[in-house]
Amino acid sequence: MKVIYKIEAKRMNEQKTSEGLTRRRFLSGVAPACAVTCLGIKHALTGASVPEAPPLQEKDHKFDRPYDRRMTYRQFFTARTRRFIEFAQFLEAELGKDRLIESIKKHTLARSTRTGQNLARRAGNNSLSTFSRILKDPRTNIIMDIIEDTETVFEIRVRECLEADTYLQQKAGDIGHAHVCLADFPVIQAFNPKIKLIRDKTLMQGHDCCNHRYVLTR
Repeated sequence: MKVIYKIEAKRMNEQKTSEGLTRRRFLSGVAPACAVTCLGIKHALTGASVPEAPPLQEKDHKFDRPYDRRMTYRQFFTARTRRFIEFAQFLEAELGKDRLIESIKKHTLARSTRTGQNLARRAGNNSLSTFSRILKDPRTNIIMDIIEDTETVFEIRVRECLEADTYLQQKAGDIGHAHVCLADFPVIQAFNPKIKLIRDKTLMQGHDCCNHRYVLTR
């Protein structure tokens, strides 16, 4: 009976460890970014896998053990975005709306420029086809339709966006536009200065879609 009990206990521990690592992979894959752009560029690039940490033993500190909670994409983005919105609204009360928005825009420009540069460096090239492949990644936080996909033009219509949903529910679309939507322009400019983004509608501003059109200029 003792042998059977030990085997069963070992099986249950292995199952818990496996579930914990699955949750960790989800959080590490999603977390960096969706504060970067509406297009979820965080999942960038070639599909290279990130080495997994070895399973943690009972002797390890409890703070270093896998985060034991199941979360959907919507729950994760909503929880993280709401924390930022609360902080931004606190600053708005301290600084005023205009100063807050201008400060967010400055941060968005600097942050997104670094993102675009890093994407190009990690990809090994800055072609439009490479950039479009990033946006097509099914793990992004948007639902989109591809309107045109050629060597010189990549056009999409974003029908749903988790970022826009959360900001608008909190009546903070102006904050979301400055923090999320405006990032798309410096990202592509830093990725490849010859690729121009044309867009005049966003879900964040209450339109029916985000109409991104990326054009490779000569």
